[in-house]
Amino acid sequence: MQNPLTILSTAVQMRAREMWMQSLQPHYETLAEREKLILQFAVLVLPVMVLIFAVLLPLHDEKQMLQQSIVVLQQKADAVKLLADKVQAEGVREGKSDGSVLSTVEALARQSNVRQSMTHIRPRPALDGRQALQLQMKHVAYADVLKFLELLGQQHLQIESAHIGLDDEAADAEANGLVQVQLTVTE
Repeated sequence: MQNPLTILSTAVQMRAREMWMQSLQPHYETLAEREKLILQFAVLVLPVMVLIFAVLLPLHDEKQMLQQSIVVLQQKADAVKLLADKVQAEGVREGKSDGSVLSTVEALARQSNVRQSMTHIRPRPALDGRQALQLQMKHVAYADVLKFLELLGQQHLQIESAHIGLDDEAADAEANGLVQVQLTVTE
């Protein structure tokens, strides 16, 4: 029993020969010798050009783009590693073993249910060299903010500045006690 693909391939070849013999060969025979040479050249060159322009060049461009992405990602990874080393070196100061201000604030924010409302957390150097963070929260419950502030105080973190206002963007802000908060926290 023959393979179905072999049967199909044979049928396609036979159909191509039949089409060549019936319609294309008579027309080809009427061409001048120069036109036949041009046609033969085109039959040889056209598939090569299609292969080059439709397959190889796009693959080459994709390869170059991926190599550039690798370089950029490697640079970012190196920068993150340097930052992590710096944070790790500065993390244990003045008898504090609980890590950086950022990690402490993150943990307290999760504990008081305000982390999902934080839109910005920006590290900022304080004038006296201490670690400081600028925090911004939107659509956060006032009770959760109070709990967060209490937890910050328990961890001996200082609040340099605070701005708490009614959340203008939330339609039901007043009814649900939603506020917007901007804080600067230092160690």
